[in-house]
Amino acid sequence: MSKELARRGAMVAGAVLVLLMGRGLFEGEAAMRRAEKATTDDAAIAYSLRAAKWYVPFASHPRRGYDLLRTIARRAESVGDVETALIAWQAIRAGTRATRSLYMPFEDRAREADAQIAILLAARPPAGIDRDKPREKIVQEHRQDLSRADGPHPLAVAALYAGMLLGLFGAYRAMSRVDDPETDRRRRLTSLALAGAGLLTVVIAFARS
Repeated sequence: MSKELARRGAMVAGAVLVLLMGRGLFEGEAAMRRAEKATTDDAAIAYSLRAAKWYVPFASHPRRGYDLLRTIARRAESVGDVETALIAWQAIRAGTRATRSLYMPFEDRAREADAQIAILLAARPPAGIDRDKPREKIVQEHRQDLSRADGPHPLAVAALYAGMLLGLFGAYRAMSRVDDPETDRRRRLTSLALAGAGLLTVVIAFARS
């Protein structure tokens, strides 16, 4: 019975994973097509960021989204359009951090974006206490601020996934029945306890992320 339950649970988990990846591919490709057809930088940036956020391992649309954002940023820099360049680099930064779980996909893009954002921010007229600082010092300070962790902690993400799996397993196990009433009652109580523990883990993970 336990082997059969494990097999069914694996099938359900596999089906859910396939559905999620399928939607990610569909939404990501659709957003990327809109980005490539966009007639303004603002629209291209928005759709490219959306494509990047629909991250699916080995799919091409996140990379193409980051490539287009980088192209827009470099083109804007070449003509002195600092604001558009900043928005494009910040979109890259937002996309890489939004898709971070136990690791960060496209971490090299995130590092480049942080470096360019720091340079562009330092190019603005300094205000207040920064007025007498060397430009290199201001760039360094911006880079330090940007490098700080501002997303969910990897352990919190791992706990979130573990809690979801535990909750689903407990709920699925509670729905299965055995012939002996006493054994069935104990089984349901144990399964509900597992589901509750999974839900509690998810809540704690959200609170700590």
